[in-house]
Amino acid sequence: MTKRRLLSILLVLAMVFSLAACKKEETKVETEAATTAAVAETTKAPETTAAPEETKPEVKEPLEMIHPEIDQLNVYETAKAKDKEAYVAYGITCQTVSLDDDEAEQYPELNKALEEATEARRKYAKDTLVDLKAQAADIAEYRNEEDYYDYLSSDFSEYILRSDNRVLSIHTSYTDYWGGAHGYYFDFGTAYDVKTGEEIELIDVVADQEGFKAAVKAEIEDYYDKEYHEYIDFETAMAFIDGFFGEGDYAGKSIDMGWTLGYNGVTVYFYPYSLGAYAMGQPTATVTFAEYPGVLNEEYAEIPANYISQIERWVPQYYDIDGDGKNEEITAYVDIENYEDYDAYTDMCIVIDGKENHFGTYTFENYELYLCVIGKKSYIYLNNRAENDYRYLRIYEITDGRVTETGMYQGYPASLGYAAGEMEIDNEVVDYYIDYHAAFVDPDYMLLSSRLDALGTYDALRFCKVGADGIPTGGELYFPVSDITLTVKKTFELTTSDEKGTDTGEPYPVNPGETLTIFATNGEDKIILQAENGDFLLGYINREEWPYRINYYPEDEVLDGIVYAG
Repeated sequence: MTKRRLLSILLVLAMVFSLAACKKEETKVETEAATTAAVAETTKAPETTAAPEETKPEVKEPLEMIHPEIDQLNVYETAKAKDKEAYVAYGITCQTVSLDDDEAEQYPELNKALEEATEARRKYAKDTLVDLKAQAADIAEYRNEEDYYDYLSSDFSEYILRSDNRVLSIHTSYTDYWGGAHGYYFDFGTAYDVKTGEEIELIDVVADQEGFKAAVKAEIEDYYDKEYHEYIDFETAMAFIDGFFGEGDYAGKSIDMGWTLGYNGVTVYFYPYSLGAYAMGQPTATVTFAEYPGVLNEEYAEIPANYISQIERWVPQYYDIDGDGKNEEITAYVDIENYEDYDAYTDMCIVIDGKENHFGTYTFENYELYLCVIGKKSYIYLNNRAENDYRYLRIYEITDGRVTETGMYQGYPASLGYAAGEMEIDNEVVDYYIDYHAAFVDPDYMLLSSRLDALGTYDALRFCKVGADGIPTGGELYFPVSDITLTVKKTFELTTSDEKGTDTGEPYPVNPGETLTIFATNGEDKIILQAENGDFLLGYINREEWPYRINYYPEDEVLDGIVYAG
């Protein structure tokens, strides 16, 4: 099953009820409109001289979420010294954002802009790979010690901050390492007008330029202890901001500062070294709609009632998480090193307005954090990988500044498949692969992957929405991410079905040599297979003992091609 076909199936299943509800509402509105028009026609007043028409205010479309994908290009290679066992690996990870076929058709200008951005980003990554290759070869050759190993890298990571039918806002985090004492990093954003595909500039978002500069200065002063203030070059910081408001070829651009547009406001990033020493990090200031009224353009202040936004680790975030119109300060992170005081491998810490909340977790370094807002309720989602390669969402509810862990979901923002191939870099052919993932943006439409054991081990997708306790809940069926085809070894019986797994009770024998494709499963005891002729067939799985059984037959006796993870 291809990624596009799978998404189409899920969208159809997800929209069955919503379309029915919409149809009822449309019928009601049309009927009322027709009735009103008929009444107006029968009670029409005598014609008089028409008064000048009043200019009607523009009516905006209601906010609706869009559902982008994040695509990650990966290339990893190794350089070796000629005369000794010295190796230096090098590679790139390059994330970009795309739309699925349906939303690409709905928003063609945005789709075009994203495609152009992807082409430019990947060209830069490929050019960088050439330079990394040369650097890695030089380091490997001139290292004196044997058995030397290092890794050089250039990585772009994308986070979706806003994703609705007005604004798509992307936060890009760049990191690299070329050898030496430390690498380099910086953050910047790109915000698109969804209808036109045009980039939204900082000057479009800021209504009061002087007020904005004063707010940035105040936020940086508040973040850093007073003894550090004398080391911060505030005059230069204000000059950087002026550059975004200026005119000419370089207006809106800077090599020292970036900015992002979130549902809460604007965050400004001053790159390392730009305002002071590298040890200061990346001075950051968030100017929110709530705390600085009038400073930002109110056009961007309207937000959906329900949304998900990825948040940075260790960095204070400012959101209204209880619906009172005021921002709370949220900091979340997993302390990988400090877990001695907690009965788990690591310590998950969520800080709300200075109050720390600690939880034991099993988490490795490649974790992600999300803020999920449902009206006046808010949750932190920790997307982490356990040591057995299973991935989980841990859910933490925030109520009146208190945080409680409400549960866990075996799954993560959906993997939509991958592509692999070869590319030429510096007259050498190298392998690449691209991972496709669903962005995690909409509490009412969450596409999640789970690792299942049903006629083999594989990732499968399920459409979910946030439940009352913050834990995703969804339909009964999971759909495999990629095609899994099994060959019948021995005649046995299944029953006829449909794509939803309805058991008709009618037996359907399958014979040696025939192939069956896994269409869907409930992840426990039911599996829907598709025969070569397209018929849907139902089988029941028993996993109480090994080998597992399908319709009372040992799986490995009747089917070939079943592979379980070790």
